[in-house]
Amino acid sequence: MKAALRLRLVSHGPLHLHPHRLVLPASAAIQRRTFLAQVIGVIANPFETLRQLDDSRKLLEQTRQVYQV
Repeated sequence: MKAALRLRLVSHGPLHLHPHRLVLPASAAIQRRTFLAQVIGVIANPFETLRQLDDSRKLLEQTRQVYQV
């Protein structure tokens, strides 16, 4: 069974028991999981996150210098 179909079947089953809850489509559920995984990754590896931010800052500065001709 495909992952998207599996998520859809799982998400629609229990949510029908709670009429006041919002039923999310499979893509929204995947985005939500991805966001939570990113948050957990930042909490688990703060130094790696800082290194990535520093690398991004350096690349942005280099790009700005190239286009300030």
